Amino acid sequence: MADPDQRACRHRRFHSVVSGRSASPTFFRNPAIEIYYSRVTRKELLHRPISDAEKARVLRLLAGLRLINPDNQIAAAYSDLLSRYGYLRVHLADALIAASAWVKNLPLVTTNLRHFQQIREIEVIPF
Repeated sequence: MADPDQRACRHRRFHSVVSGRSASPTFFRNPAIEIYYSRVTRKELLHRPISDAEKARVLRLLAGLRLINPDNQIAAAYSDLLSRYGYLRVHLADALIAASAWVKNLPLVTTNLRHFQQIREIEVIPF
């Protein structure tokens, strides 16, 4: 099991925080936990139609977190997850996020339980 002070986060929560619609900023500023995010999360956050101000808030938030870049091990886990869970074939970004959490042995914190709770290889924490 992963260190309880390390977490991988799903992008919807990031979006809620940077747009000011959530009371969750304290989670992201908690010095007792180390938060990781997938490269695909960064892409999804920064390539939406967002304002310059929101983009700046996203970049400030991400600057204090740890980025997980896909590597060969994550690519192999991604392929395995797509083979094991057919529904992920239409949720490729979610599959990559799950593969990253699996390889890094990090629990996945998300509001999107529907796409992740079936994946036995990862621990999913509702947010």
